[in-house]
Amino acid sequence: MTLIDLNANSLNSCEDRIQRSHSPDTEAVTDISMIVADITIAPEEESVLTPLKGKFHSVAANFLFHCLRGSNLNDKFNAFQNCASLVDPEDGVFFGSTILGREIMKDSKNAGKTTLHVMEKFNDWGVFGNIGDTYEDLERILRGMF
Repeated sequence: MTLIDLNANSLNSCEDRIQRSHSPDTEAVTDISMIVADITIAPEEESVLTPLKGKFHSVAANFLFHCLRGSNLNDKFNAFQNCASLVDPEDGVFFGSTILGREIMKDSKNAGKTTLHVMEKFNDWGVFGNIGDTYEDLERILRGMF
C-alpha cells in the first residue's frame, strides 16, 4: 500500500490508523510506503511521483479534490492528471469521492442550512476550494482521461 499526501503528519496518522484497524483474524498491512508529494504540480515535471507512473492497480482519491485550491475542477486538472498517471493503463482503476460545491448550492433545500454554512466557512478559511466544482466538469475531466 502506498499513501501519498502533502502533509507528513497526515501520512503518519493514516498509517497508524491502518495498522490499528486490522483484527486478530486478518493479516496486518506491513508494507506501507508513505510519500510526501504535491499532487498539483505539472505532471510533466520530474517528481517523486515519476517512478510510480502506471504502477498501481487501483488509485483512490477520496476527499481530495474539494480541498484543493481553484475556482472550479478545471483549475485542479494537474491533480487529476497526476492521479491518472499512477493507474496501470492496462487494468487499473481510479476511484474516489469529493464534495461538489456547486451541486450542493443548486440543491440547497435538501443540503440544509448547516451544510451550506459549513461549506461556506471552509471555503472562506481555505480548507475547501470547491464552490465552483460541478458534476459536469468532473465527468468531462474523467472521461477525457479514461
